[in-house]
Amino acid sequence: MAMNSTSINNLADSGIVSSFLDSTPFATIPGIKAIATLALFVLFYLVLELAHGALKRLFRGISEKTRNTLDDELLKVVSKPVKYFVIVASAYLAIVLVIGNIILIPFSTGQADAQWTFALYDLFSVLFILVGTHIAASVISAAITWYGREVMPHTKNALGNELFPIGSKIAGISIYAVGAIIVLGMLGIEVGPLLAGLGIAGLAVALALQDSLGNFFAGMHILIDK
Repeated sequence: MAMNSTSINNLADSGIVSSFLDSTPFATIPGIKAIATLALFVLFYLVLELAHGALKRLFRGISEKTRNTLDDELLKVVSKPVKYFVIVASAYLAIVLVIGNIILIPFSTGQADAQWTFALYDLFSVLFILVGTHIAASVISAAITWYGREVMPHTKNALGNELFPIGSKIAGISIYAVGAIIVLGMLGIEVGPLLAGLGIAGLAVALALQDSLGNFFAGMHILIDK
């Protein structure tokens, strides 16, 4: 997010609706831009929610024709996070059309060509990443949990039944960690040293738990063979 002062000034532009309102008699109405933003938010929310409902009914109809219950589980866990996406997307479209991009947090390093900003677009980028991460983690965790519940019991392998719930949690945490790293990078935080530190810590833990890890992977090998 480092950019020069010219780029920073270019960030503070008005939205299309705002420019239009300024050229009409409506510009004299107190709070007209806030009213326009709220109205557009409601409009976009209704449109996106209708689209979400239509797609949900479509996929539900398809899932009812399949034999397994995996698609039903995925639809269930995705439904709520998608509502978050609808809210964020509606707010983004409404605010961008009326307000445009504005600087929320200006910061200068003391050098003319090294200034850092956190603008409105950056905020929504972070929100979209968080929502997308939540959806991805929910889908992966639900898929692993479903497999451990519906498929593994038929293998009559106690080790597999115990490992899959743990695997579901690890997968979810891993996806959230990736999302957090992406967000930190967008905020201008160096993630390289953090990843290096985590790598060293992980190596130390692996060496300390060498025997336990060996037994774990041996169990995984037996599980795969069966």
